[in-house]
Amino acid sequence: MHKLWVIVDGNNTAHRASHTVGHLSYGEDRTGVVYGFLSQVRSFMDMFDPRGVVLAFDHGRSIRFKEYSKYKHKRIEAYAKMDEQQLFERQELRRQIEQLKKKTLKKMGFRNVLYAKGFEADDVIGSVCQNLPKKQTAIIVSTDHDFYQLLSERVTIYDPKMSEFYTSKHLAEEFGIEPSLWTDVKAIAGCYSDDIEGVEGVGEKSAAKYLAGKLKRTSQYFTRITEGNRIWRRNLPLVVLPHADTPKFKLRKDKVTTEKWNHATSEFGIAGVKKRKKNGEKEKKKKVDKGFLV
Repeated sequence: MHKLWVIVDGNNTAHRASHTVGHLSYGEDRTGVVYGFLSQVRSFMDMFDPRGVVLAFDHGRSIRFKEYSKYKHKRIEAYAKMDEQQLFERQELRRQIEQLKKKTLKKMGFRNVLYAKGFEADDVIGSVCQNLPKKQTAIIVSTDHDFYQLLSERVTIYDPKMSEFYTSKHLAEEFGIEPSLWTDVKAIAGCYSDDIEGVEGVGEKSAAKYLAGKLKRTSQYFTRITEGNRIWRRNLPLVVLPHADTPKFKLRKDKVTTEKWNHATSEFGIAGVKKRKKNGEKEKKKKVDKGFLV
């Protein structure tokens, strides 16, 4: 029997929920992030009908801050300039994420709420994919392109913002490289969102062409990359997923039930879900092309 895991980038999903329904409240408490997060998770469960759901979160200060002084420094600078309302919104987001990962999701019966001190959700997801049991597959739900390096015959990505799948075939068509080379692309070009400086003036497309052997030696980009070998090597341990010290995680079968779901969400004023119909009475689902699941 085919076994599929849906791996949710928890922090990415929570941030998207914050931007769309983060203002929602129940009584005097903000509940929008929790509501938006659970709504998305429920839709992924209905869409993919997986064996189980992995919910990965950041936990504590990333180990990468010790390895690279400029890591995410623009975010830190932005936090220092926030006004009172912006600080409140940020604190609310963090509070509701902690509520989800340490209490609510576990009460619902999710047994793979994963995080480790000093590591990011990206590392957790990388570790899970790297150690995926044989004959099992995974769909990573995230808008983060860093996960391209994890693509394989058994791992694909679903972008919930675009409602599109991205596979190793798509990567080959767009960049002309295998997933294993995406780490080098990021190391050469740098990572804007994490403030990791790459080789000056070189973007992902040029880096991919260089690695694919399709960049002319007379090109200024070729020269910049070869002369920027030190930067390339420095960035590799910063962009690789998972980080070399990330622990392994053992996946367990979920024990989510309608009763547990409704009980856990009732305290947030979130309407419960109906029980699924028994065999023979199931509603027809829209057929979804899962990329490799054909």
